[in-house]
Amino acid sequence: MPSSVFITKNNTIYVTNYQYGKVIVWIAGNSTPSNTISGNLQEPLSLFIMDEGDILVDAGNPNGLVARFMSNGTETAPAMYASSYCSGLFVDINNTLYCAMNVLHQIVKCSLSSSSNTTIVVAGKFNESGPMPDELNYPNGIFVDINFDVYVADSANSRIQIFQAGELNATTAAGAGLNGSVTLIYPTSVALDADNNLYIVDLDNNRVIVSGPNGFRCIAACSGNAGSGPTKLKMPSFMAFDSYGNMFVVDGNNSRIQKFSLISNSCDLTTSDPTTTQYQTEYRTSIDSTINKITQISSNKQTTASTITSTVTTNITTKIATAAAATTAAVIPTKTIATTAAAAATTASQILFSNQSCFSPNVMISPPAPSLNSSLEIQRSQDIYFISLIDLNCNQSFSVSTKWTITACTSICSSQIELDEQIITTYSELYIPLGTLQYGIYKFDLTVTM
Repeated sequence: MPSSVFITKNNTIYVTNYQYGKVIVWIAGNSTPSNTISGNLQEPLSLFIMDEGDILVDAGNPNGLVARFMSNGTETAPAMYASSYCSGLFVDINNTLYCAMNVLHQIVKCSLSSSSNTTIVVAGKFNESGPMPDELNYPNGIFVDINFDVYVADSANSRIQIFQAGELNATTAAGAGLNGSVTLIYPTSVALDADNNLYIVDLDNNRVIVSGPNGFRCIAACSGNAGSGPTKLKMPSFMAFDSYGNMFVVDGNNSRIQKFSLISNSCDLTTSDPTTTQYQTEYRTSIDSTINKITQISSNKQTTASTITSTVTTNITTKIATAAAATTAAVIPTKTIATTAAAAATTASQILFSNQSCFSPNVMISPPAPSLNSSLEIQRSQDIYFISLIDLNCNQSFSVSTKWTITACTSICSSQIELDEQIITTYSELYIPLGTLQYGIYKFDLTVTM
């Protein structure tokens, strides 16, 4: 079970395995681990990789220390002695190590440049939890900016706290206690980018959110429900970013690492679309990357210079076959759904704008489907899942919405069907649980509106 992830400047991935007490290392571009580090680790929860390559790892209880390994995995003297395990680790630009002592409700630090192992209290009261500005309640992730302000995921208080350098009283950056803020439920990881956008892993809401000029918005697993499908997270705990801006999330209860790729041509550079990086146990230690979906691309920022309305409709035909519709002897006719497999066609496009800064988006759907006469057969006992690849061409702020419709077909497709409540049609991917649709022929339309 993965518990934390760290990615270096050269995009080497480090993952702690809580169950087996190991750190597993993947060099960028390789699916096979380059190294496995164990030492005297027991249920490690966090790690941090130094610029020179040294690996700092929470050694877990009952050790009460932060272990230090050289880049080749050789263990050296501990980096810190703590009073409990560290659920979050961070090293600032002054080479100071911070530890979130979760069960003791306190953040401590010590200098890695000093021979002394003396720790200094940064935030919280030792073994005393509470909701006051000088208190914490089971803190986890830590981030320290260049001004040495400490951002803390104050998990059980459902808030993000900022402790300015040298201050023991915090201000709330997000969550409980801040009027008009986003609602958090047990946030566990926090990070700040170069534009001061605040990223938060919201564990019990099973999502990742980010701040911006217009407040917070969800960027990963935004359905609100936990799950194991490619559109969902289940108890996510930590996140890390590679040099390209891609985000990796520890999807704890799914025992995997989810990768969300930065959309480089988006007007909103903080928007991400996910692929899946599968974390395996020690019995199969590999990372498998496959594109599974593109999440809804959205931005709350509005342009005042022009009004943009762009709609592209893409058609996919899906056939749920009856006995008479079976196409081969190998198909079980009464249990078959069929979908087509060719490029989707654009059927409508309208753009209204006052300048030529934005153009119609390009939309592709997988699996593709061209017509009623060319369809893929899918078992009715299987889930149906469509993904869309949306290429946005715009150099100004905009918002995007997506909408799926399903139409029943005979010789023509004319009767839009009423959808079950569990089918969410406003994401850029469409998931239909097994057995939802009756036997027949269906057409699926995706409309993308800018």
